Amino acid sequence: AIIALKQGLGRLIRNSTDRGVLSVLDVRMMTSRYGRFFFESLPKMTLIHDLQTIHRFFEPQ
Repeated sequence: AIIALKQGLGRLIRNSTDRGVLSVLDVRMMTSRYGRFFFESLPKMTLIHDLQTIHRFFEPQ
């Protein structure tokens, strides 16, 4: 499952100018012991819990 998540993220961000949002809606990512391994396997990124911040991300620049 970790590999599939990393592959999906790789399809979202292909070069340094790409922007995207990876949404993980499974609460186990935050509540289970193994959820930490998922996050640690991903590249450094900002973790956001606020939906308004995500809305602003998608506003035209």
